[in-house]
Amino acid sequence: LVIRHPTETVSLLSSMEFGGRSGLEVVLSVWFKSYLDVQGYYNRKISAVALTRLFTLNDARINSLVVPGDLIPNAANNGKIVTRSMSRTNPDQFTQIPASAKMIKLLLAEIEMDVESTFARSGGAGLSAVIDEDELDNDGGDDGWEDDGGDGLGDTDAFGYLDDLAGSDFDDDDDEDDEDIQADPIYNQDLNEALGSFFKQAVQSDQSSFRTSIVPLLTDREQTVLSKICS
Repeated sequence: LVIRHPTETVSLLSSMEFGGRSGLEVVLSVWFKSYLDVQGYYNRKISAVALTRLFTLNDARINSLVVPGDLIPNAANNGKIVTRSMSRTNPDQFTQIPASAKMIKLLLAEIEMDVESTFARSGGAGLSAVIDEDELDNDGGDDGWEDDGGDGLGDTDAFGYLDDLAGSDFDDDDDEDDEDIQADPIYNQDLNEALGSFFKQAVQSDQSSFRTSIVPLLTDREQTVLSKICS
């Protein structure tokens, strides 16, 4: 429903109220919390494509929602096995960010997981290892998002291979036998290509004030992944 009728879906959910919260806030909160736990590549495709549809709307009703972002390190629990009692006493705390920024964080995690899976199958070191090495090489250097006379995405030469994400949709884990599912265009869509195009368009068009409102809320790692995708 979100994919086919995003605006209507947002309007419908916004008109509902549950316990003093709008239906939109409730649904997005649950969706964001469980996003990375979705099983099955087709289901992940549906969830990812739906998020891109919502982000592209640039709807004020979505952008005004504030949701949990990154986990804030808890010094009280550092290095300890956290029991239920400790969790109640010192619960995890999260940064608070706009829903639009949360969508970008989740979609970056999605595409990174896909690339990691690809390298794991091929026996390679993986994207994580390459990013970690790049972060070490650039430690203390200039922010890759500052204006360097180019596209503002920093040095991406070492990650040229990520351009090959288009057309590299590794979908061999699917065991879907439903003919209706297999007939769905999204089932046969290259998710990496779709997400790559989505990120490039969002950055180039500065959608939802991407560079000033969203990029600063990304971790260094997320910014590195984004810059490699957009190279």
